[in-house]
Amino acid sequence: MRNNIQQYADALYLQGLQKSSKQVREERVHAASEIAARSGSTSLPWGGSEIRTFLRIFRNHIERCIEERFRSFQQAYKQANVTPSAEELDSLWSEVKEVQNQQASHSGSFTTVSEGSGGGLSNHNGGNAQWYR
Repeated sequence: MRNNIQQYADALYLQGLQKSSKQVREERVHAASEIAARSGSTSLPWGGSEIRTFLRIFRNHIERCIEERFRSFQQAYKQANVTPSAEELDSLWSEVKEVQNQQASHSGSFTTVSEGSGGGLSNHNGGNAQWYR
């Protein structure tokens, strides 16, 4: 892939990633606050609805990142007024899959929750976030 197009696409993607990461933090804080308000002073493990809430937050983040990676390449090639070659398309697809894997792995780290945090979820697949794939 042409270096200038790659750099521009990377910069665009990083902007989108930062925006989505901020949204995840805000949604997690909001969800945790709601859960704490409902549970009061008890420190019971989370149930299915709480776990699904957090999994939905991370699933949406992964989807936004994948879409942003596609969009960044599309915009970079459009700005350069260039059509990607078949080889470049293969490379782009590999990078999109890498974004999915990387973000699923990062989001999967959430699934290991310490007992002291009030969570009851444990990741039995070594942090690979297989729930998403």
